[in-house]
Amino acid sequence: MIIIHRNRWNWGRKHTIVANDGASLCHLSVEDDNPSVAWLSDVIVAGEYQKQGYGNELLSLAKMEARQMGAHMLCLWASPDGWVIDWYKRHGFRQTCVYDDGMVGLTFDLDDWRV
Repeated sequence: MIIIHRNRWNWGRKHTIVANDGASLCHLSVEDDNPSVAWLSDVIVAGEYQKQGYGNELLSLAKMEARQMGAHMLCLWASPDGWVIDWYKRHGFRQTCVYDDGMVGLTFDLDDWRV
């Protein structure tokens, strides 16, 4: 089961995607000032469901939802530690910057993506 909770805020929209009967979730935000960019955050897969493809499925759902929100680019920040940056890169994200606090900026071009 997939649930998408769509919120409208004074600054833009924030959608929460809950998938796999609650085993995974993420948030997408699009600001009114720059609606061509969606921000992905809080990509979470419950521990007992990790390494079963749920994260891959969730990321595909997030790309589809971001496109439906009107975005052309999907962006996120990630910690430079651990495996997560390589995981995003395997899914087509490219590193665009490193912020002053050490976080890594990654982007995905939704216009070039084919489902």
